[in-house]
Amino acid sequence: MNFKRNLGIGFIFLSIIISAANMNMTGAVIGSSLSNLFSFVALVFFIGGIGLLMAGREIKEGGLAKLASDQEITLALRDAGIAVKDQTPREEKLKEISDTLGGLAKFYVPSIKNGEVVYVHLTKKKAARSIAKQGGRLRHGGTSTYGQAFVFTGKDASVKAREFVDSLSRKRKYVGVSNPTNAIIFKTDIVPDLNKISASVPNYPGDRKAMFNHDVPRSLMYDVENRNISV
Repeated sequence: MNFKRNLGIGFIFLSIIISAANMNMTGAVIGSSLSNLFSFVALVFFIGGIGLLMAGREIKEGGLAKLASDQEITLALRDAGIAVKDQTPREEKLKEISDTLGGLAKFYVPSIKNGEVVYVHLTKKKAARSIAKQGGRLRHGGTSTYGQAFVFTGKDASVKAREFVDSLSRKRKYVGVSNPTNAIIFKTDIVPDLNKISASVPNYPGDRKAMFNHDVPRSLMYDVENRNISV
């Protein structure tokens, strides 16, 4: 992606240099011919540079193309020993979420589709270590907290997630999790349900929590951070 971006910028600079040199051409016939040729070359480099920059932007913001496929997700779940009879394709899952969110769909769905969502799962130290290491998983923690996590979306999702964790207390109960000692901050390609938070949570910028309907294996979690709750 950086290569395409740098090459695109280079092409645009080259087109500017060629255009500047072209302005010094004489009005002679041969000069006019060279001038037209230089103008054409400069235009080609400029259009090519813009095209490369746009291509790099699509790779960065495009979304599902860079995420795991539905088949890869299903295989990863199976390899982790998680039996999932009806794994809903992500496009269908996103549609379901959109239908249940109403006006909030504009806030949640694009970020989840583009992989810009960060989850925060509250837990205890032992469970956090198991999740954070390869081979661990975000496990079932009781009927009301199955795969539960706070959800943060947008390009500053990671910053918001860390600020939220830093504001938490070990001596409180947060939507079914009492006295948490650790927070797992992670991303995943699995699309969760988004449920209303039953009680107000201080310093949480959203009003929904993510509910995964099965364990999330470590192979489907990335950018995982095990953060201590120190307050």
